[in-house]
Amino acid sequence: MVYPIFGKTILPIFRSFIREVKGLDNLPKSGGFILAPNHVGFVDYFFLGSVVIPYLNRKVHFISRKEKWWELFGKGVSDWLGRIEVDPFHKQACLDQAAEVLKKGGMVGIYPEGKASKGKRLNKGKSGAIRLSLTSGRPIIPVGIIAPIGYSSLTKSIQSLLTNYGKVKLHFGQPIYYKDTKNVTKKRLVKETRQLMQEIAKLSEKYYPF
Repeated sequence: MVYPIFGKTILPIFRSFIREVKGLDNLPKSGGFILAPNHVGFVDYFFLGSVVIPYLNRKVHFISRKEKWWELFGKGVSDWLGRIEVDPFHKQACLDQAAEVLKKGGMVGIYPEGKASKGKRLNKGKSGAIRLSLTSGRPIIPVGIIAPIGYSSLTKSIQSLLTNYGKVKLHFGQPIYYKDTKNVTKKRLVKETRQLMQEIAKLSEKYYPF
């Protein structure tokens, strides 16, 4: 397994929280691709990782902002886990790094919402996932995470996780390929992002009003 110890300890614990997984066979068995899930909180990585990593025996390199929970692991460990940190002053740098991962056949996870959404409404999508797909020529797999969990703080997150044990659902959609990777305009990015978010909304049983 790609994570010999982590894969036999932490991942099985988070896998036990998941009641339902649909569409896992939509994930390409080889070659790079992009996972684009809705964002419910800091444990998204572990929920997705607990299912995807054992299935494909490959790392998921998640694009993430600098969060306090990542600092608990330290930079060395978070890099080993596959984190790609977003530099707010040089946002293109993380997409360039992610494109290199895809070129080598790796998996990249990116949250189109940016920040975690609350309730039944998704946040307005950002174009990063579309840009990355068009740049790399690799497909996007939309993902719906259904988790009745609150994430306002680390303590409340843990309490909520325990209260809602075994209620998480993961729904993987069909791969989205873009044939025309050269005609990249703002209008197209807005259109493609909206369509991606609408698909994520269906999979996550939420709605996208934008």
